[in-house]
Amino acid sequence: MSGVLFLFPGQGSQSVGMTGWLASYEGAARVLVAAAAAVPFDLASVCEDGPPELLTRTDIAQPAIFTTSMATWAALTDLSRWDTARPAIGSIFMGHSLGDYGAVVAAGILQPDQALQVVVQRGRAMKEAGEGGRGGMMAVLGGSDAVVDELCRGIDGLWPANYNSPGQVVVSGTETALQRFQPAVLAAGARKVVRLAVSGAFHSPLMAQASATVAKALADIEVSDTAESGSFFSSTEVAFVRPGEVARVMARQVVAPVRFAQSVAAVREQVELVVEVGPGRVLGGLVKKIAPGLTVISTNDEKSLLTAAEALGDLRAQGGRR
Repeated sequence: MSGVLFLFPGQGSQSVGMTGWLASYEGAARVLVAAAAAVPFDLASVCEDGPPELLTRTDIAQPAIFTTSMATWAALTDLSRWDTARPAIGSIFMGHSLGDYGAVVAAGILQPDQALQVVVQRGRAMKEAGEGGRGGMMAVLGGSDAVVDELCRGIDGLWPANYNSPGQVVVSGTETALQRFQPAVLAAGARKVVRLAVSGAFHSPLMAQASATVAKALADIEVSDTAESGSFFSSTEVAFVRPGEVARVMARQVVAPVRFAQSVAAVREQVELVVEVGPGRVLGGLVKKIAPGLTVISTNDEKSLLTAAEALGDLRAQGGRR
C-alpha cells in the first residue's frame, strides 16, 4: 500500500500575504476566524500586511505559521475529501520544529485550539529565552555532518540544531561559540556559513526555560487516540510517537536537534507522495535533496493547493495505488 507524507513547516516559512487567498475556502476561513479570536495580536493584519519584521518575531511568527498551516490543511482535506481515504491509505504526519504542532493536529492527537494555545506560549517563551543576546544560529552549507558534530563537541556553548538535508546543517550557540565556529567550519571545507535571522539559540540547552514552559502547557491537555494517532513521526526522535508520549517529545524538541534529513530517509520506503502543508516551499526543497525520487507538492498558493488536492483525490479514488 502506498502512503502519503504530510509535512508541516516551521519558523522561517512565513511571508506577508500568506493567508488572504485561503479565506475563500469555507473550512480555512473558519480556522482563520477562530485563531484570530484566540491569539493576543491582530492575526489577520500581521499575516496580510506585516510589516515583515513583526511577522518574523518569534512570538508572532509561530502562531501565524501554525494557523496558516491549519487553514491550508482544512482547505486541502475539504477539496480532496482526504478524511474518507484514511482507512485505506497510509498517512504519515511530520513537522519541522514548530511544524510538529500541525502534524499532531492533522494526525488527530491534539485539537487545533489546544495546540494553538501551546504554540502561543511556546513562541513567547522562546522569544524571552533568546532576549539579551544570549545566542543565535548559523546554517552551514556544503559541509559535512560529521565535521559539524566534531566542532560542536569541541567548542563550549555550541550544539547541532537542525539536520536539514545532505550538506545543510544548522548550529545553535552562544555568541562566543558562534564566532569560534564560523572560521573553523570554513577551514574544514564548508562552502558557506549564514547567520540566521532568529531571536535565539533554538534547539539547544539555552532554551531550557522555554522547554519547561511547553511541558507545563501540555501537562493538562488530554490527547485523542484516533485512527491516525499512530502516524505522527517525530523529527526529533526519528520515530513514530504514541499519543501518550507527545507531551514529552514536544517539550524535548525545544532543546534537542531537529533530525529532518534522517526522519525523511527513515519513512522514504513507506510513501510515494509528499505534500507540504502551509506557507513556503522550504521543506519540499529539502525533501528533493534527501529523497530525489519522491513526488513533492507544496500548498503555499491556490494553484499548488489545487494540484495537491487533485493528486490526493486520485490516490484516494484508487485506494492508494496510482
